[in-house]
Amino acid sequence: MNHLVNNNLKDIHAVILAGGTDFGRCRLTSRLPAAFWPIIGKPALIRAIEDLSRQGITRFTICYSGQGGKIQELLGQCEEDISVEIFIENMPLGTGGCLREVARKNEAPAYFLCQGNLSAIMPLAPVMTEFQHHSGSLTVLINGLESPHRPNRKIVAGYLCGRQVIEHITLEGYCDIKEALVPKLAKLGQPVYAIHLADSVGPFRDWPGYLRTTPLAMQRFFEKRDLDMYGSTPISDCAWISAQAKIAPTARLVGPVIVLDDVDISDKAIVIGPTVLSKGVRIGSGALVDSSGLWEGARVGPGAMIQRSLLDRGARISAKTEIIDQYVDGSF
Repeated sequence: MNHLVNNNLKDIHAVILAGGTDFGRCRLTSRLPAAFWPIIGKPALIRAIEDLSRQGITRFTICYSGQGGKIQELLGQCEEDISVEIFIENMPLGTGGCLREVARKNEAPAYFLCQGNLSAIMPLAPVMTEFQHHSGSLTVLINGLESPHRPNRKIVAGYLCGRQVIEHITLEGYCDIKEALVPKLAKLGQPVYAIHLADSVGPFRDWPGYLRTTPLAMQRFFEKRDLDMYGSTPISDCAWISAQAKIAPTARLVGPVIVLDDVDISDKAIVIGPTVLSKGVRIGSGALVDSSGLWEGARVGPGAMIQRSLLDRGARISAKTEIIDQYVDGSF
């Protein structure tokens, strides 16, 4: 860790776990890895890479257990000046195993590891001084909020470690940092530190969790005014509409609401936040959309009601249909 100079994030190699499809969690993850899900117009993984890049990190490796072509296509959405390597995880390696394989090919003074299915990335600068003070020992970053389902459970938001920690990871096969590496370091008398983040990073693993993190993602978005890049128009402090969206004069938006490009909201439709309407969404006359997420190209028929639900890309909801607390795929 002696080579990490002045908390310079350029010395950090970021390892982001994109996972793969998961047939046991929910229908949506069986089709699309959670790291690919859109966070206000961009996949969560792309948002993570770009956010870390803005913080000063220049080296990235994405660990992915699916088909290489899909991750390459997704990474094509990254800003042009960001260089990203891909490591295909042919067999499950765990957090420690992925870190080990990346470190074998990419020597760096220190590494940052996190999941790709986050609604927001933590600012690393505030924790770097403490990390450096710990001489690069394994540092566990604890999410700013506890699990809503298991109040006593602390959620890991990520890890920081110096290169000297890598030598304690098993040479081959599966290794989980929390379950295997931390106990091993403790047994060897090596220090392991924890830093509690001030805010949540909004981790999600299924569609209800994804919807629960929507207010956080929207809050961070409003704070950074990232929608300026879309040419969006602020309606209030918690409602933004793309300049390319079409909103009927009699339609009502009750924030927080974000409306992206080519959205069409018809007469007397009502949209209540927290709701994000992705590109190309259509809301029919008199329809109600409340506390939901509508992905690209979703259609809601006249008089339909959508509450606390997620409509997948291209989903079609017939007129006067009620969808409450549901995930609807594109074949509905």
